[in-house]
Amino acid sequence: SLLRFASSQALRVPHKRKPSTFTPNPQIYTHDELVYFLRHVCVPNILDQSRVVEGTRAILEERQAICSLLIELDPENTAQYNEEITDIAEKLAIDEGQWIVDSTRIYVDTGALLRWAQRELQEDFGRYRDLLGIEIGHAQSFEDVLRELLETNPANRSAYTPESEAEAVLVSMLRRLGQEFLSNPIFGLDFNLSKRVRHQSFAGLIRGPIEISQLITTRESEAGEYHRNDYWVDKFAKGGDQIDEALRTFAAKFDDTITSAKDNLLHLKSADQPEGLIVLNLSARLVQIARSIISLDISFDEFVSSAMTILWTGLDSSLRVVRELISVELKARLIDAFDELRASVRKVAEGDPAFFDFDAAVGNGSAEVQIRLDEAAKWFQHADRIRHETAFTLEQVVKIAADTALKSQRNYTPQLTYKVDGELVMYAYNLIVVHDVLFVALGNAQKHSGLKSPKIDVHVQYNEVNSTLLIEATCDSRASNRAANEKHLEVIRALIDSGSIAPRTRKEGGSGFVKLAALVGQSKSGRIDFGYTAEGRFKLSVIYGVTMLSEGTQHVN
Repeated sequence: SLLRFASSQALRVPHKRKPSTFTPNPQIYTHDELVYFLRHVCVPNILDQSRVVEGTRAILEERQAICSLLIELDPENTAQYNEEITDIAEKLAIDEGQWIVDSTRIYVDTGALLRWAQRELQEDFGRYRDLLGIEIGHAQSFEDVLRELLETNPANRSAYTPESEAEAVLVSMLRRLGQEFLSNPIFGLDFNLSKRVRHQSFAGLIRGPIEISQLITTRESEAGEYHRNDYWVDKFAKGGDQIDEALRTFAAKFDDTITSAKDNLLHLKSADQPEGLIVLNLSARLVQIARSIISLDISFDEFVSSAMTILWTGLDSSLRVVRELISVELKARLIDAFDELRASVRKVAEGDPAFFDFDAAVGNGSAEVQIRLDEAAKWFQHADRIRHETAFTLEQVVKIAADTALKSQRNYTPQLTYKVDGELVMYAYNLIVVHDVLFVALGNAQKHSGLKSPKIDVHVQYNEVNSTLLIEATCDSRASNRAANEKHLEVIRALIDSGSIAPRTRKEGGSGFVKLAALVGQSKSGRIDFGYTAEGRFKLSVIYGVTMLSEGTQHVN
């Protein structure tokens, strides 16, 4: 604390100065004192208290600048400073990659949507062009299109009433495009919501901090009682039954709050999900924008690209409601649950020495959960453009993907090893492909291996000859779990082989293999295999096709 205070004073008095701007000044300090100050004092955990530099990324970039200055001032240790600069660059790249993964949880595969539109909407686009400026000629045709607009899912129902046949065709195109944009079982928004938000990620992220502090246990069954919280109950000298009851009540309220939101609210509004909060509002203003864009004599592909922006705009109000739900309403309910737990235990054990540690754990857990809720709320905003210029090596991609996947599976410490073969530079958006495979692999290991800390070997290989990317995860598993798992796997294999996987891709709670199969199936080179090896380990193997782009990076199909 004294060091932080002193360094803060040195940097802020008489005026704010970044350490990287310091120069030798023999009247105030010696050369060796300056080197010592920059090398040992101006480190990230001290800089973040100085308020001279704010923000994690800015602090790390400032430390890189300090190391560059130290190379000039202390050339004998150049190798050490260069190594630190490289380590920070790696950390910054990984942090950015994790941000990209989180910012694309609200995601639609626009390439796949464009290919669908080229097959299904080009004829209507030509028809609309022909009808521009022409009065309604056939009332029946107009009525047929209008009826199609009205008989649709509430999630993408238009509040706009067309005034001509041309407008009806335009709105029909937007509606059909919106239907696929939202609900396509292979590339639509709800498919990605299911895969990247509702399938473990949301609940796992928020529940993780209190699992680590052991403030919450698990249920014996989905509707059963929670296990006794031996960790905390046994710390107290008396009142064990009341404390255990308070912890069970807290656990039920916490999980019910998160589960209710995940199962009922974080969905497209539909007949199946009437409480869903996500609705595509195709307003008159947005239709007018689409009409104005087409009047610029653009191509069909340009129209679809513009329409996607319009559809995202139509979702903005819904996504804002979801963010408010998570960061305000859910936060308030969970804060209440923490406060009730603290008060209940205080009534029976305030004088117990264990209460001090318990009270601190509750306070820290509440604060950490609030941070996680704010983080989850940020998922529900569309990143206008993932930075396509940001590229990563294959090793960085694997590290980012694994770290991000584990973040949603807290209190889980598998023994991970990595083997990466092949030279491959990938754009940022391809992080999602590797993340999805590792997320499924790690989640199944946690759920079905029967081991608390299984050994998982991850092998990622780029095959330049075949232009494929292999992602394998091989996990230890209890022999006693194999029979039940094999039976379930046969059902999944049969479902995938039948080709009837579309209805299952938007459901949660399964292995995740069906969702991966849906993605892999979009590529001719794609393949998914899973099962037990001769050694009794479980292996998931996924192959994607890789397309070389002109600037030297690759796109994973």
